Amino acid sequence: MREKFRESDKAASYVSTGLQSQFPSATAEVIHVARNWPQRVTCDIREIGPVLQRMCRSFPMAAVEYHPDNAYGFVAEIECHGERARGPFRSRKPDRERIVILLTRINGKEVIVGSTPAQAGPAPDLGE
Repeated sequence: MREKFRESDKAASYVSTGLQSQFPSATAEVIHVARNWPQRVTCDIREIGPVLQRMCRSFPMAAVEYHPDNAYGFVAEIECHGERARGPFRSRKPDRERIVILLTRINGKEVIVGSTPAQAGPAPDLGE
């Protein structure tokens, strides 16, 4: 599902509310990519709201791709939109500043490669 927001804080709230509702006991990795310099934060889903607010506060507008059933736990992306980005970064396709949200654990179980968040299960024993 794709939504556009005139205010980035509303985009952050939209994503955090959806994730907290659908995955109340999950852990997420939040990756903020600006000019190919990723900043990573791992947090409990209950703490994701302030993390997203802080990361996208310089976005003048935002577009959200929200897909909670996507494989690999890749559930959302917030992309900077607008003619002028506040702060040190300017948004230009394809180098738009963006925030990517990946679920890494749900109900204490690791989200494994190839599974959807609904199928989260323990990582396979590789015999190591």
